[in-house]
Amino acid sequence: MDKPATRKPRSMGVKGEARRESIMDAAERVFAARGYYGSTLRDVSALSGAALGLISHYFETKDDLFTAVVNRRLPLLAEMIRANIDAALAAPDVTTSGIVRGFVQPFLVIGADPASPLHHYVRLTSHFMSSYHDPLLTPTLRTLQPISHMFSDALRTRWPDAPETRFLSAVYLVESALVFMTQDQGFLEDLAGSRARPDKLRELVDDTVEFFCGGIERLLQV
Repeated sequence: MDKPATRKPRSMGVKGEARRESIMDAAERVFAARGYYGSTLRDVSALSGAALGLISHYFETKDDLFTAVVNRRLPLLAEMIRANIDAALAAPDVTTSGIVRGFVQPFLVIGADPASPLHHYVRLTSHFMSSYHDPLLTPTLRTLQPISHMFSDALRTRWPDAPETRFLSAVYLVESALVFMTQDQGFLEDLAGSRARPDKLRELVDDTVEFFCGGIERLLQV
């Protein structure tokens, strides 16, 4: 028996698309603050002002909404990280410091800037990276792997002969520390608030890069 033809979804129109975006904006904030299991569609409804029935019209389940939220801004973040790492690799003298800065700096700058369109997204994704073994969340979180690969592939060009186990440890330790830093919103948001000065953020980036590079070089110079 032939399968019935798949029905194509009707165009939502400008208003429908705006409502859908508004729901995802609210969901991004809710997931970032409460995690997946601590969030409900009622929370999203309360923040967005959209009725539960309207949310369910666009997203059948909370998992569908979570997946859409993660996928929505991923190209923008990936493009930003790729541009920074490419610039580091295009330098006349490619250094570990340049590669690490190219990867780390965008996350810290975004984390310290509540006005950035990626501010809540970076907090959300960093929050969930520690749940990558969760069977429910793993398929969605795998879509974030290319960003990690950008960093590890670039670093490998600088350390082509480093032992694989130590190399993977170095990448893991950098990424784990960065995940924690981007989750520490109190500290990062202080840098963007009335008490902050731009030089403080630059100082944090410089210190972070120096610290990470010291660990990488200690591990990989064997």
